[in-house]
Amino acid sequence: MPLGLFGVQSESRVPSPHQTSHAEAPPNPLLRLRRTGGSNRSTSHARKPKSGIPSPGKVVAAAADSVGRVRRQAISEMGNVLEGVDRQIRLAGHNRMAMLLFSLHAGSARCALNVFKVREVLRCPAITPLLGQNACVAGSLDYRGKTIPAIDLALALGLPALAGSAQAHLVVTEFSRSMQAFIVGAVDRIVHVDVASIEPPREGMVGPRINATTRVDGALVMIVDVEQILADVSGVTLTLSPTLHGAASQAGHGRRWLLIVDDSSVARRNMEEIGKRLGLRYTLAQDGVQALEILRGAVAEDGDGLPSLVISDIEMPRLDGYALTRAIREDPALARLRVVLHSSLSGGFNADTVASVGADRFVAKFNPDVLAKTILELLPASD
Repeated sequence: MPLGLFGVQSESRVPSPHQTSHAEAPPNPLLRLRRTGGSNRSTSHARKPKSGIPSPGKVVAAAADSVGRVRRQAISEMGNVLEGVDRQIRLAGHNRMAMLLFSLHAGSARCALNVFKVREVLRCPAITPLLGQNACVAGSLDYRGKTIPAIDLALALGLPALAGSAQAHLVVTEFSRSMQAFIVGAVDRIVHVDVASIEPPREGMVGPRINATTRVDGALVMIVDVEQILADVSGVTLTLSPTLHGAASQAGHGRRWLLIVDDSSVARRNMEEIGKRLGLRYTLAQDGVQALEILRGAVAEDGDGLPSLVISDIEMPRLDGYALTRAIREDPALARLRVVLHSSLSGGFNADTVASVGADRFVAKFNPDVLAKTILELLPASD
């Protein structure tokens, strides 16, 4: 798998609103949704209606402009929604998540992904097929001067392909230090969900690429594990560099151990491998609730038997990483623990939010050397 597609490094600089994409978006309020820095704004380039007495020929134009104003208002409202999401996510520890709802085919269950992984929503443009790629990769496209892969999400979830469908939309995402697009069906809206209502899927109910479920308006919504899908289709193997591996092997770790908290099976495997390479014992938890149970159980058995370091994802069912960190800091028996928040989410809000909940460090997924170096730096000298 060529790293040129799945190794696109995300840039901190956000494209200027004046830059254009080769994909044209129709006037859907969710379309042309673009994240811009700390605040999220949407733009429309429809012309404003001119004043004066219209000629018969201008009546149609005036009507079109009126529709344009309605569309601009809808787009502006969606921008306000995203700004509200930004404000809400800064309320760290409040255990909330904003999700983009969409469907894959007519009549199929709705799916969702975290809105902070979404960079833009577009009508699906022409996609250039590629040879030798995973079957789920429909091809590549030019997105604001970058060539990025387009993954058919329906194929990835075992459904008929969406590429080429009239209802297909493109959700451009940015996570795990890379940028890629997912082809979906109809795009619905953004909803705010209490993380406590998000549950791990029941065994045998859904496939391995769905990592959580919730209900919106009484209907089941499946939260897609896009990290797992990206790892599956990219085929990139992440390993620890010989330098860090050698440094770790020379350091005596004694009784020190890690508590690894992540709802993604691929993330848990990656961190588990790092723990092994560093010669550390580790315990795995699938969400913040399970992690707290482990920690409080350790306190009850032996107050000195707590982990040396907690490494937690941010977006998880039941209790997210922000709320978990805050719960640790507010518990006198746990407050001294060192906590690393490790997430595929990226953005300026992370630095402020990590500090506000009392985490010791934020590390973006997934760079084995950076994570291993952070672990070695934060491990106490002795336990």
